[in-house]
Amino acid sequence: MLTDTFSDFPVQEYKDRLSRLRQQMATQNLDAVLLTTDTNHRYFSGHWTHRWLHKFTSLFAILPLEHDPVLIVPPLETGLCELDSWITDVR
Repeated sequence: MLTDTFSDFPVQEYKDRLSRLRQQMATQNLDAVLLTTDTNHRYFSGHWTHRWLHKFTSLFAILPLEHDPVLIVPPLETGLCELDSWITDVR
């Protein structure tokens, strides 16, 4: 579980960002947002990795309108996500 010690911002800031996104999603009638770029991924999850430099490594964040967000990362990345992201569902 993320503590504010490891994050760029307090956990509440990330939750507020997701809340604002969800307001926009509701007005656009979107069920989820799929994040596929490093900037957006870090903005919403807090997770940073050097793996973005590898063009063939898949890292995703799924931000559903009504459920908990999910990070989908390579197996070796899951431990790092637990250290620096407030998102607890890491697959």
